[in-house]
Amino acid sequence: MEPAFQRGDILFLWNRDSLAKVGDVVVYEIQGDNNAVDDLGLYAKKQPYLNQKTDLVGTVKGYLPKLGYVTILITENVYFKYGLLGIMGISSLLSNE
Repeated sequence: MEPAFQRGDILFLWNRDSLAKVGDVVVYEIQGDNNAVDDLGLYAKKQPYLNQKTDLVGTVKGYLPKLGYVTILITENVYFKYGLLGIMGISSLLSNE
């Protein structure tokens, strides 16, 4: 998706009309890169390619740069995750309401 979108960007998708037009940035759900098996397990039986009508997640209508790093930090850093949960738990116990 680079150079348009970087890791950590949050994308806003629209999926009302499943047909994409030329020039649209589309999002499909695939397995990813550098996997031991190929992506054919994601397709329906005897389907050698992604189908635009059924496999299209949506088209990108907007994005917020760098905001997704909060989620990445919580997911990839165990100490930060449990520290944040601890702070939230202590603050809820100490609240007056």
